[in-house]
Amino acid sequence: MANNMKMFINRLVINGAKSIDKPIELAFSNRTLKANDNFDKSNVKAIYGPNGSGKSGLMSAMYIYKRLIDDADGINDRYFSKFIYETINKDTKELSIDVIFSFLDNDKNCYKHSVVLETIDEIVSIKKEEVSILRGNLTNDEYFKSFILIENGSIKSMKTDKGHVLNTEPLFINSLNLLNKHSITNTMLKLFKSSKDD
Repeated sequence: MANNMKMFINRLVINGAKSIDKPIELAFSNRTLKANDNFDKSNVKAIYGPNGSGKSGLMSAMYIYKRLIDDADGINDRYFSKFIYETINKDTKELSIDVIFSFLDNDKNCYKHSVVLETIDEIVSIKKEEVSILRGNLTNDEYFKSFILIENGSIKSMKTDKGHVLNTEPLFINSLNLLNKHSITNTMLKLFKSSKDD
């Protein structure tokens, strides 16, 4: 990855965090991406609203998302797991986070990362996770094509090179028995850092 590569969040959709019981969307850019977009003037400075409108739920969900993709322990960290449990809306029993983001370098690539966390008997796990890539320049959901889909801790589908077998892929091997407590993005980043040529 080039040193000058930047990442920008285009859109964030959260549901099931604290008092939030229907999707809340934060749009940081237009839905149509242009070749010369650099998003320099699209930074969010503040989130405001009346009490109970979901501000702390949004912040908690963003913190959870950051920890999921950064933290090697994942949900196995009991304090983090407890924080997630306390954040998940008690009626929905699920927290969904969708992040659409762009990498800005010579080629602009846009991705969607979706994570659904659930609680069953006070135990938190990753119910579903998907990473998709945008085909085209309109960031509506239907234009994203799935790269990898995980359900209940198992890879259900993954785009591989022609002739490759799923269970021989490094991403598959390195994520075995981890995906109900660890984000696939954490494994992807580890593999990327260990082999920058791949």
